[in-house]
Amino acid sequence: MDKEVRPWLIVGLGNPELKYSNTRHNFGAILLDYIGTRWNRQKWRSRFSGKYCSVSLGNIEVHLLFPLTYMNLSGQAVSKACKKLLIPTEHIIILHDDVDLDFGRIKIKAGGGAGGHNGLKSITALMGDNNFIRVRLGIGRPSSDIISYVLGDFSQLEMDEITSIMEISFNAVDGILNKGVSYAMNAHNRNA
Repeated sequence: MDKEVRPWLIVGLGNPELKYSNTRHNFGAILLDYIGTRWNRQKWRSRFSGKYCSVSLGNIEVHLLFPLTYMNLSGQAVSKACKKLLIPTEHIIILHDDVDLDFGRIKIKAGGGAGGHNGLKSITALMGDNNFIRVRLGIGRPSSDIISYVLGDFSQLEMDEITSIMEISFNAVDGILNKGVSYAMNAHNRNA
């Protein structure tokens, strides 16, 4: 007998306008696109107030979503997708930037607070709980204006490291899906 298909939703947070595409605040969206490319996803299409596609990985059905609602309204797209696709909160993986981690660090977390992140606040409010999994992508904390920093483009030094960070983060997401969140946390949170 075949194993039951397990649906997951992976959400890359960011802002939709082209001017934001290479900003630190769009780190989650950048990773989502990288993951989709690694999994040879089909073309993105408009669905759930976002850019959407799905891939089958054996007995795992993975839905990829980039909300086009702006960061502080991300929960609208996530809640629409979860209701339609019947995905439990525990099977949502949110990819997002995090100023509380040094640049290049990633940390996996299950549940918890929003840490001041407006995208996470919106998702928690509209989903009614915070039991989703987060892949926190460190961007570092600036010494000056935080808004200008997170909405600013990656520096050239940071861009030089992006590919290796994407690969490590891809492996973290793959670990969550195939071996569980505890395994992925033990494997990837050591340097966070």
